[in-house]
Amino acid sequence: MSDPFKPPAAITPQPTSTTLTLNILLIILAAATTYLLVGDIQHLLATQKGSLTRAGSVSFFHHIYLVIIPQEAAYFRLASSMATLALILFLARNHYALPRINLFLYAYGISQLTYQILAVTGVIGILNQISQTSVLNLEYWLSPSAATTVKPLLIKLAALLITPIAFLVFSLILVSKAKKLDKTIH
Repeated sequence: MSDPFKPPAAITPQPTSTTLTLNILLIILAAATTYLLVGDIQHLLATQKGSLTRAGSVSFFHHIYLVIIPQEAAYFRLASSMATLALILFLARNHYALPRINLFLYAYGISQLTYQILAVTGVIGILNQISQTSVLNLEYWLSPSAATTVKPLLIKLAALLITPIAFLVFSLILVSKAKKLDKTIH
């Protein structure tokens, strides 16, 4: 009598063969997603305090994002980060599903990049309001006061954009490596 817990020989699944490269890329994506998840939690806490409403006056998109639907956007950011982290952990076990769900990874990376661009443009808009001069003016950046206050801020703003861009790049690399691995196995 055959074992009921074993699949029949005709449908025996192939063992998963993950490579070290795929595992490293998944770890990098998990770390980036965790970092973005922490930022999403901080954003949710800031919206609950109402401390982001001033940035809503920068543009129409900021007004929608920070004044009209701040809680919904914050909860969506949090839910999408948690779902992406769970998906990456699932992919560590079953990389064969990666070609079918790669669009979700790309959409998450693009949405996180959009959130960070909104944050950066919001800060630049507030700088325009505070300084009462255009931030796009070259004299603003060359002034002695800008060197001590604005340049460290620009470094922090650039650091905000690095993580979602890196997430997108590593997602593209991961998908291409997984497709190559699938072609060599089949």
